[in-house]
Amino acid sequence: MTPEEILNYCLEALDGAVTVSSWGERGIFYNPDGRLKRGDTF
Repeated sequence: MTPEEILNYCLEALDGAVTVSSWGERGIFYNPDGRLKRGDTF
């Protein structure tokens, strides 16, 4: 499984999850209904 496949799986399977880019890395951030300051999709 590639890192991209893992990120895509998480985004599809976890409600409220979005990707966050920081310092050249991408990660998953829980942001239900976009209410938190961090967690905008890039």
